[in-house]
Amino acid sequence: MLTAVRDNVRRLIQEGKTMEEVVAAKPTQAFDEKWGKGFLPPDQFAKLVYMDLSPNLP
Repeated sequence: MLTAVRDNVRRLIQEGKTMEEVVAAKPTQAFDEKWGKGFLPPDQFAKLVYMDLSPNLP
């Protein structure tokens, strides 16, 4: 799950998507039923992955 979400977010970043566009693309959707009900909502998780991978953030 972690590597699939990372790969989804990485692909979207490479396409030039902003954080908001990445979140809107729902890169975690395939896993939300099983993993998306914890303390960290899917949108927040996608933002964290984006921030970790994005070359445009300090």
